[in-house]
Amino acid sequence: MKRFLNTSRSKSSIYRWKQKEANKYNTKDIIARLEFSGVLSLDEYMPTRSHRYHLIAGDAIKRRILYIEPVSEFYGRGYIEDFLCRVKELGIEPWAIIFDLLSAFPNQAKRVWPNIVIQFDYFHVMQWIHKYFKNALIQFRRSFASKDGELYR
Repeated sequence: MKRFLNTSRSKSSIYRWKQKEANKYNTKDIIARLEFSGVLSLDEYMPTRSHRYHLIAGDAIKRRILYIEPVSEFYGRGYIEDFLCRVKELGIEPWAIIFDLLSAFPNQAKRVWPNIVIQFDYFHVMQWIHKYFKNALIQFRRSFASKDGELYR
């Protein structure tokens, strides 16, 4: 049936068609139509079969990706601030921002949006707490070890 209706296409031709259609629209208009909730989520990830990280800006309430950008191999505070400025240029004005424990995020977010409320995501905070709690318990248990190395039970 696909052959008869000539609906089979290569991935590259579909990609070209998708890019051609997407280029007809202004990115700011698309983001405005998404009705941003005001809570921005930032994170970095490495896609499968990629050797570069990408930064993602998303709507934390509506769970929509608003902007993705690949980053250079070594990126720091300056790159993150530039990324946040590009997000702001798209018309995204959050009142709150959520991100992981990357130390560069809070200061750079405050530079771009001075009155923003900053929150760390629960997953990374709980991961950090459990890591230190586990290490404290291991050290406490080791403090009960006898001189010959056996643990008291």
